[in-house]
Amino acid sequence: VNLKEYRQAKQDLNVIDNKIDTIKKDLDLFAANIKAILDEKSLSLAIEKDKYLKQKYSLESKLFRIEENISDTKPIPKRYFSKVVDFFPTVNIDKLNEVEGFHLSISKILSDELKKEKERLIFQLNEIDAEISIIDLKIKEIAASVDRPDEIIDEVLSLSIKKKEVEDTVNYRERQDALKQASRTIKVELKEKTEETLSKISKLLNENLKLYNTKFYGSDRIPPQIIFSDTNYIFEHHSDSGTGKSYANMLALDVSFLHTTKLPIAIEDSIVFKNVEVAAIEKIVNTLNTIDKQVFISLDQLNIYSEKTRSTLRKASFMRISRKYPAFKVSWNIQSNNK
Repeated sequence: VNLKEYRQAKQDLNVIDNKIDTIKKDLDLFAANIKAILDEKSLSLAIEKDKYLKQKYSLESKLFRIEENISDTKPIPKRYFSKVVDFFPTVNIDKLNEVEGFHLSISKILSDELKKEKERLIFQLNEIDAEISIIDLKIKEIAASVDRPDEIIDEVLSLSIKKKEVEDTVNYRERQDALKQASRTIKVELKEKTEETLSKISKLLNENLKLYNTKFYGSDRIPPQIIFSDTNYIFEHHSDSGTGKSYANMLALDVSFLHTTKLPIAIEDSIVFKNVEVAAIEKIVNTLNTIDKQVFISLDQLNIYSEKTRSTLRKASFMRISRKYPAFKVSWNIQSNNK
């Protein structure tokens, strides 16, 4: 229902209400006859009909929810599983299919039960409609025994039907607007909560970045900062953005992740250290040696470091590679005479 239709429906509703009010005033002329109809039997029938109508509305509401639930028991297309592999290459597709198979079996059982419940509700609704028809017939027989202006009754019935249709249009639009407003509110709250959480993460990481930057370079060097938003992030080096310092900042970020998360290990290749000054590397090695999690690093040219640093690296090393001791016992950069 668009806005134009909603406004027109509101105008139509006002017109209908005014007409009904006018008819009510005219009916005062026939008060004696109307009062005669409202005897004990007519009132009893009206109360009984109202009871059936309430039951009917309740059953229709249940039937609507069941039909919604039946439509929601559709299986997940298998083509979506292939997209999971794009993001998680090691995922076990067979296991996913097994789990989905279990879900399908449960969904089938639920669907069968829902269909049975749907049939039961439809049967009850048909019985209630039959009872209401009988009551309407009795009320009509009572009304027929009293003199009344047929044209007024026809007009009231016509207006009542029209009013119900217009009210449905108005109510649908108002519920639609309420849902849209609720959706906008939820999106705003979610965005605020996301920004609040990302701000806390940034603050925690930046505190650690400052700590490790001081350990690597001293308190006079500008620490890097990481800034998160709901769509991206910025790793800010500020004016201290030389190649070596940038790599050291990245190392500081990795160590910060180790310190603040459940990440069990970190692996740093030798290329990360190549442009970092020797003094900073020695402080980095000393810092990494104090961490209670595993950190794997690869370094070249140990002879450029101090004896203390070399000693630390020797104690922690599990593999040393040189021309004399090549990896896998083969020097790949030396041409072999064997064909």
